[in-house]
Amino acid sequence: MKRLFFKLYLLLFALTIITFLARGTSLYAQKYPKGQVVDTVWCAGDTSQSYALYLPSNYNPQYQWPAMIVFEPAARGGLPVNKFMSGAEELGYILIGSNNSRNGSWEIAFNAADAIFLDIFDRFSIDPDRVYTSGFSGGSRIATSVAVITDKIAGIVACGAGYPNVPQYQPTVNSKFVYCALVGNQDMNYLEHLKVAEDLKGKGISNNLIIFPAGHQWPPASFLKESLYWLEFQFYRRGVETNSSFSHEKLYDLMKYRADSVFQKGNFVEALRIYKCLEESFQEYIDLKSITEQISTIERSKELKKQQRKKVKLNSLEMSYRFKMGEAFTELTFTRFKSGNDTSLKDMDWWKNEIDQFKRMAGKRDVYKSNMALRVLNMIWARCAETSFTYASRQDYEMAMILNEIWLYVEPESVWGHWSMARLFAQTGDVDGTIEHLKAVKEYRPGIPFKALRRDVAFEQVYDHIAIQRLLKENP
Repeated sequence: MKRLFFKLYLLLFALTIITFLARGTSLYAQKYPKGQVVDTVWCAGDTSQSYALYLPSNYNPQYQWPAMIVFEPAARGGLPVNKFMSGAEELGYILIGSNNSRNGSWEIAFNAADAIFLDIFDRFSIDPDRVYTSGFSGGSRIATSVAVITDKIAGIVACGAGYPNVPQYQPTVNSKFVYCALVGNQDMNYLEHLKVAEDLKGKGISNNLIIFPAGHQWPPASFLKESLYWLEFQFYRRGVETNSSFSHEKLYDLMKYRADSVFQKGNFVEALRIYKCLEESFQEYIDLKSITEQISTIERSKELKKQQRKKVKLNSLEMSYRFKMGEAFTELTFTRFKSGNDTSLKDMDWWKNEIDQFKRMAGKRDVYKSNMALRVLNMIWARCAETSFTYASRQDYEMAMILNEIWLYVEPESVWGHWSMARLFAQTGDVDGTIEHLKAVKEYRPGIPFKALRRDVAFEQVYDHIAIQRLLKENP
């Protein structure tokens, strides 16, 4: 952590005084394609580190460009870079997605950030005052941590998770960055993002919350584009020169479209929140008579009051469900389903019954109750997955498999879940179990290649088995 802060601070300080002629290094002479994603760029200072890259089609090293460094929870740097690409092309952002940072280790994440910062400022012409961080899930917490630790980041795009759980990595009243959050209305971290928005407001940090209709996943490209326009708007409001393609009218249109769409679907609470954000943001730039009238109409409606009461009730109910399942997780880590004759302890049947109840609730016509149930289900599988990975790293495969089994009961068609279970069976030498879950991977994603088995050390113990080799020949 201190190493990251020290190096980045020196880099950014040096860049503010360096002259244009100082860019005559061999690294700057290297050519990278513009307007397309490069999946792998190896860091010159640490060849174990790499990142996915996107340079805008009009990139010119004669000028300095804003840069977005992205942390993906499974080290898939190209995935978010592709999602951000459309907005980055319009607004002239360089995109960098780490291929090393992943959930589970602060050291791995900070080493990745350290290597990337050192590399990109040597290779590319980046505006040191316009460096942003982003991430999804655990990667979102990394993005915030890097911004807080360095105190040199202009803004954060936090997707699907809020603050890191380390207090000294959390924003304070002295934090200088802006913060744009994106979360699905079925994401288990939805309520967390609502609390984060209130906390940021209390600390005087400019922030925005974009809610989209989905679970725990990277936001669609259209919402990520809106987040970049919002970041650009923060500089525009300060009178700082922005990209020539930016216009506050475009951001207004994006936000208004989202508000109108939510309103037409009958969600008065969320529509009112977005309309009020429009009113607050654009009162100096646009005639907001229609927005003001829409706000008044919604505020007078009985439906709004009804939805507000329902929201409070369901949020409270969701917290009680989360507490209940949290206690069950704690018990599970001690009992491992070895309850003997103690009927008061929870077994797999108990977990399946609870999950079935939430699935029935998720199928209700009441969209608010359905979304709440989906958030709880997402919490269950995500916690199972994350904890299973932790136990697997300790070679406690018994506990890892129990958690993976619960995960797959929540999400029986999860390719990730079946792949993870196949790895666990492989590490215990169970060829039949490995093949069963690899076949499930192929069933739910027919085009996926199995060549990754050759590179994954988890499969070393079973890789040469005749049945595994036969499967590889059938699925190259």
